[in-house]
Amino acid sequence: MVQEWSDVFKTLDQAVYHNEKGLYIDNEKVQDVSDELDDIEYEYKKLGKTHWKPEFEQAYGAAFNNKEAHSVGRRFDSFEHSSEGQALKKEVDDFGRALDENVKVTDIPQDWKKDMYLF
Repeated sequence: MVQEWSDVFKTLDQAVYHNEKGLYIDNEKVQDVSDELDDIEYEYKKLGKTHWKPEFEQAYGAAFNNKEAHSVGRRFDSFEHSSEGQALKKEVDDFGRALDENVKVTDIPQDWKKDMYLF
């Protein structure tokens, strides 16, 4: 699985980069990224049918249901309501607004459009 993710990031490095005009996405290489992500999806689905699934679910559950994880959750809640957390929220909102106002995305692959609004 690590190799599959490594392949995704290598392909992303080839498809998305900065140039003198800003961020550049090579549309001809977007399909390669999509193919690598399809490989990841296949590997996770295959993994879900093995003996590793219950072991993974147990480990995943244990990682988020322990004293330390609950402490992080409480600290996050406290930060969210602090003046620092409110300032960060404002900055993130401003960034999102700036993206909406200044960035136009074109040439979205057709097979990506069906999943665009899931997030």
